[in-house]
Amino acid sequence: MKVHYILHIIVFALTIFLSSCSSLPSLEKEEKKEPATIASCTGKITTIDKFGNAILNIPTDTMALAGFAFGDLLHVSFDNGFAFNAPYLSDYDVQDGSYMVRASSGTTPVCLSINYGNLAKQADLQVGTTAVITLLQKQGYSGNSSNYLAS
Repeated sequence: MKVHYILHIIVFALTIFLSSCSSLPSLEKEEKKEPATIASCTGKITTIDKFGNAILNIPTDTMALAGFAFGDLLHVSFDNGFAFNAPYLSDYDVQDGSYMVRASSGTTPVCLSINYGNLAKQADLQVGTTAVITLLQKQGYSGNSSNYLAS
C-alpha cells in the first residue's frame, strides 16, 4: 500500500512537471534576428564640372530613403579602384583639400568632390564611372575634416 501511495505521488508530480513545461517558451525556438543592413547607394557619374566635381545620377531624396543623413561618415568607392572616406554634407563645411559628399534636397543630384581640389583628376574619373556609397558611421562627422584630406 505504501509503494502504491508513493507511485501515485510520483505520477502526480510528473504530470504537474510535464504540464508546466509545455507552457514555458521553447529554448529551441530562438528568435532569429535579421542582420543589420548597411545603407548603400550605387550610381554613375553623369557630369564632371569645370572644378572636377563628380555629379552622380543619385538624387538627394534617394540617399535619405536609403538611410543616409547629413553628418554621416561615408565610404565612396569607384569601379576604377579609387576610394575615399568623407562626410555627407549640405554645404562646404570641410577644410580646403578635404573630400566630401555634398547634396541639398529633393531631386538635386549628389556631388562627390574635394573642397578646392579636383576629384576627377585625382581619382581619374570619367562620365559613366560607377560609384558605390556606403555608410561608415551614423552622424559620425564632428566638423573636423582634417581626417578626410585628399592626398
